[in-house]
Amino acid sequence: MLGNGISDGVGIGYAKTIENVQTTYTVVDIGTPDEEKSRLSGGIEKLLLKIKSGNNLSLNKEQNDILLGHMFFLKDPAVIQKLNEEIDNGRCAEAAVEVVFKSYSEMFISFEDSCMAQKSVDMLDISTRLICELQDRKYYDLSNLSENSILVVKEITPSMLISLGNKKIEGIVVEKCGEYSHSVIIAKALELPMVINVSGFDEIVDGQPLIIDGGKGKVIQNPTEEQINEYCNIKKQIYIEKSKLREYVDKKATYDGKNIRFMANVSSEIDIKNAGLLNINGVGICRTECLFMGCGHIPTEAEQYDMYVKVASAVKGKDISIRVFDIGGDKKIDWLDCNEIVSNDRGIRYCLNHIDIFKNQLRAILRVSGIYSNIKILLPFVSSVEEIYETKAIIKELTEELLTKGFSVNENIEIGAMIETPATVFIMDLLAKEVDFFSVGTNDLIHSLLVSDRYSGKMESSLLPPSVLRCIYYVIKQAHKQNKPVALCGEVASNPNLIPIWLSFGFTIFSVSPSLVLKAKKAVCQTIDVNKAIKVQEIFDCTTAEEVDRLINES
Repeated sequence: MLGNGISDGVGIGYAKTIENVQTTYTVVDIGTPDEEKSRLSGGIEKLLLKIKSGNNLSLNKEQNDILLGHMFFLKDPAVIQKLNEEIDNGRCAEAAVEVVFKSYSEMFISFEDSCMAQKSVDMLDISTRLICELQDRKYYDLSNLSENSILVVKEITPSMLISLGNKKIEGIVVEKCGEYSHSVIIAKALELPMVINVSGFDEIVDGQPLIIDGGKGKVIQNPTEEQINEYCNIKKQIYIEKSKLREYVDKKATYDGKNIRFMANVSSEIDIKNAGLLNINGVGICRTECLFMGCGHIPTEAEQYDMYVKVASAVKGKDISIRVFDIGGDKKIDWLDCNEIVSNDRGIRYCLNHIDIFKNQLRAILRVSGIYSNIKILLPFVSSVEEIYETKAIIKELTEELLTKGFSVNENIEIGAMIETPATVFIMDLLAKEVDFFSVGTNDLIHSLLVSDRYSGKMESSLLPPSVLRCIYYVIKQAHKQNKPVALCGEVASNPNLIPIWLSFGFTIFSVSPSLVLKAKKAVCQTIDVNKAIKVQEIFDCTTAEEVDRLINES
């Protein structure tokens, strides 16, 4: 049977099926509001204590922080206030927990950004654990699994992995899971092979011999002796390859005499720290709207300042592009009135139409720039030169205001624009006169160009049609005409099969997920013979995506 291979590696063992904990509860007598609030407070304290004491996995500090992120929600005053309000409205503590965390789950799942949408699972996980505490019911305990177990579960949560303790198992098979979920991140950190979204999941029975291939997304039931021997050899080879990949951490990547830089796209301090372990050249996109999810209110200037200082200090003097809030459209954020957002009020347009929010953020960034001169400002979903004019005028106004108040500010802070729509592509020459750098957001750009739903899942493959390739080539040539650096971002930027094309186009900056940095760097290091490289004209001679794919495979 097949699924999505999400965490590389091979697992050989026996199925251990686990039923998901149910969130049903029975309340015989609802106490007074004060009594229910006291029960709630007691349940939260017990859960916080368990999270602290149970956080003993063989993870580094950065992955541990993912688990401790649950504590943030449990201690957040805004969350506590919402829970208490539900109790004041006549609900018992369990019902209040269910309603509030379900609302957070729905908020996260509404995001176009897959990384944010997957956090909905975390919200339901916290809700289930807290209800179990209130009901004195047992949650998961997987610490007694044997080492040859392959965990088989309909849905996987971070807390389930916490309960493994330091137990090493062969792998995980999940019927339904998001590829950017915290559970996946933890599984990767533990180097556990994992296959998700498995078709025919219900055919797996407890105790059944299994082989899982976390790279190819395969689940083999009742394998033959020949298959077992084959995958034992594959397992050994994967270990050797992973060890070799670490050799690229400190390697410098060059192509045609030019240094190739690798930046990280990050959504949290955790991402920043993980990226730092890979010796990256900086942060290409810091998604600020993600940093304050769950805070329950519009982040103040002071809160943003503190957060950006943490992010900047973690980068250790390397460049960091802080992208201003990319919100609007159908994104739901708990600190905004989503009813006020119109469908085309996205990115920089939203910021300019909500000037108080925008100014608060820019003040915070400018103040940090006075301490860390490597800070840059990145504007999302730019569609006109007027938006650049307006933003620069606001930045100038705020710079003068802050200097008058005695704050230190980088008066020459760089401003960049993201290229994410066809409209922006056609004014590249005009934008290049007004901004200092560009970032090509390939995910949204391809979506817009092809008028498709996430390009039908093909964005991670090499099957890019000539229209997309010509568009991206035009972007970089227009930027380079006016000596403006341009980074390539998104899934296709990290695809090893496409790296030769991006190098032939002239890209020297790749901004990708931290987990894909080394694969991309390896691909660059292996594309060393310029004379044998794919020529731009050869790409332009292709008329279909299949022809492009053949060209790549033949090179």
